[in-house]
Amino acid sequence: MWGADGRHRDRDAGALAALWGIDARTHFDILANVSLTVEEPIRAGQGECEVLVFDEARVRRAREALLDEGTAQDTADLFRMLAHPTRLQILRALAREELCVCDLGQVLGLSVSATSYQLQALRRAKLVRFRTEGKLAYYRLADSFVLALLEDALRHFAEAQPR
Repeated sequence: MWGADGRHRDRDAGALAALWGIDARTHFDILANVSLTVEEPIRAGQGECEVLVFDEARVRRAREALLDEGTAQDTADLFRMLAHPTRLQILRALAREELCVCDLGQVLGLSVSATSYQLQALRRAKLVRFRTEGKLAYYRLADSFVLALLEDALRHFAEAQPR
């Protein structure tokens, strides 16, 4: 468990001191008064440190950049909504033009019911809007944000492909 100050609370200082041969709260001033704290080791592996040493100023700046809980939850919900291949295909189709539920079902090879179910989820997330014309419901992207997000993701994966 981590405390509010970023220090690990599950190990007592004596165990850490014995493990490292130093006091758990020993600080090292490196170069321009950058304060680093040594805590407990993390197993060595790919992309992992052999010791936990952190720059307190960087940690503080990074914490200031964190989202509040509500915004983080809303953003996670948005990405969860986008984490379904059928919904991504719907958004991609609607990026071209407004389509009715029946047309979308044909494009995707889904029943009208299955298509409507996915559209309702996208509508609740405010990613699509609809209008009715007689007995037909036409859907479109809610705004350009959705398209920009999708295009950025596609560009990211295209750039990540080995050449």
